[in-house]
Order: sequence, then C-alpha cells, then structure tokens
Amino acid sequence: MKKNLSLLLTLLILSAQATFATVLTVSNSPISGGQYTNITDAVTAAATDDTIYIQGTGVSYGNATINKRLVVMGAGYNVTGTQFNMSSICGTLTVDSSTFTGPVSGLQILGLYSDLTFSITLNSVHIARCHGHINYIRGNNWIIENSIISGLYFNTNTISSCIIRNNIINGSLSSAYNPTNASGLLLDHNIITGALNYINYAVITNNVIHFAGITSSSGNNYNTYNNNICINTTPETLPFGTNSGSGNFNNPLPSQVFVTSLTTGMSYPTLLGYDLHLSSSSPGKNGATDGTDVGIYGGVMSFPNMTGATTLPQMTMLNILNSSLPQGGTLNYEFKARKQN
Repeated sequence: MKKNLSLLLTLLILSAQATFATVLTVSNSPISGGQYTNITDAVTAAATDDTIYIQGTGVSYGNATINKRLVVMGAGYNVTGTQFNMSSICGTLTVDSSTFTGPVSGLQILGLYSDLTFSITLNSVHIARCHGHINYIRGNNWIIENSIISGLYFNTNTISSCIIRNNIINGSLSSAYNPTNASGLLLDHNIITGALNYINYAVITNNVIHFAGITSSSGNNYNTYNNNICINTTPETLPFGTNSGSGNFNNPLPSQVFVTSLTTGMSYPTLLGYDLHLSSSSPGKNGATDGTDVGIYGGVMSFPNMTGATTLPQMTMLNILNSSLPQGGTLNYEFKARKQN
C-alpha cells in the first residue's frame, strides 16, 4: 500500500507539471502500481512529447529503445534521503527512430542509471543527472550536465553546438574521427579523469583535469584551454602543442585541490563519498573565467547533488497509521516530501 500511494503521489505531481502531455508511469516492482511494468510498452503507448516516469525500484529494467521525442525521467542514480532509497536503473537505452516517423529531436533524459546509445543523428537533446556511458553523440544543440559519465563518445567528424558542463567524466572523452572539428564543443566546469582523444578546435574552460593524461592523449590540436586545473602523476602544462589559451593552473599538488584529498583517480561508486568542492586554498578558488570556482560547483549549473534526483518534488516518508481499515473507514497517514535542488 505504501509504494502504491507513493507512485500515485508522484503521478499527481507529474500530471500537474505536464498540462499538455500525458505522463506514463513504469514500475517493475510487484507491489507498486505503475501503469506499465516495462519501458518498451510505455514507449509504444506514449505520444510525442509525453513523459515516461521510470520509478526507482533498485531492480534493472533492462534494455529498451526510445523511438520518439519524449521526456524520460527516473528517480535518480544514487537515491538517498527518501523512505526506500530506490534508484531508477536500466541497461542500455538506445535511441533509434527507424520504426517511427514522428520527431525524435528534442529528447530529454533525466535522473537515470543507464548507458545511453544514439543510433541516429539528433538535435536539441538534453541529458541531466544521469550516470553511465553516453555513446555515439551526433547532431546540434546538445546539453549534457550534472551527470556522472563513465565514458563519452562522439560519432561525427563535426561537433556543433554541444555544451558539456558541470559533470564528473570519469572515463575517456573521444571521437571516432581524427581530425574531429569540435569548434562547436564547449567543455566547461567539469571534472575530467579520462583521456581526451581526437578532439580539435574545442573550447575547454574551468575544468579540473585530474590524472587524465591530456598531453599524452591522441589527436588533440587547436583547442583553447582557459583556466583549467591540470593534475597528473606526470607533470603537464596547458596549453601544449598547437593548442592555445591562458589562466591555467598547472601541476598543483593533488592534495591541495579538493576538500577531500585525492592521490589517485576517481572511480564510481567510491567518488560518491568524496567532497569535490575546492578547498579554501585551492588554486582554482574563484579562479574560473566567470569568477566562480573551477570545477563542478562553479558556473551557471552548479552540480546539485550526488543522487541524480531531479527537481521534481519527492516523497521522503509515508507511513500508514491504521492497523486495519474497515470499508468506509478513514485512512490516517503521515506524509513528508521535499523539493530537490
């Protein structure tokens, strides 16, 4: 009963937000009343611009294909602070419009623990508060933010209007092409721990590049590096080679950068326990091009939380006070909720 009421309350909140579109709920829990038990059936039933809410159950929903423009939303990738602390986990969500003639561009994916694969060229994609790999990015006007990314892969020789900001990228960021004209790529206010390969002409600003081996990565030329903190076990200096830029903080001691003293690379889920705010004496404190801190807590989209919870209000507690409820009786309950940052 508790989980059924939880899902009902979530549905009511989502319905209030989506005046002109339908909200479809998915739950693979046997005691929770989603409209659908799997993502595929929900996608089939959904119309363009509908919202699919994937309830957090802690059990993987497996793989699925998204073939129309939707808002696909989960409870988060590391849910804490709620009564059940259940994350929304999927296998690989593949975006492919081969069986659908309507628009797919404009897709939003929020609050999921899932690998994302894009089999077609898309425009105006928004990914936020997710965890997993993001594969085969191609198209214009992408925004990827506030996520923990295991690896990010471009499948295009021209990257246009793509903003990747305020993420923890603890894997490689690379392209299938060399050279790749990434003149439309902005990497801003991230923590990057993997290699950058075949990225050219990009603007790379206000990042903490931590054990990424930037100068030893492949095919990085003509990028502009401004106000980044560069840390490596082997000292490196930005900019290098054919790259340009200024204001970079090269080779500070790793222990001097974050509140949590780091001497090795960051892996998931261990990094969830780190405090990645800059220390008071960090060289990047108020040192970004915009006057905020370098790293994920600066800029216009400061990293909100390590849970992946979206801005949707979430229930934190629901207790049924009745030991039994006769027909026509009054249901007594305690309810608490909060709005997420």
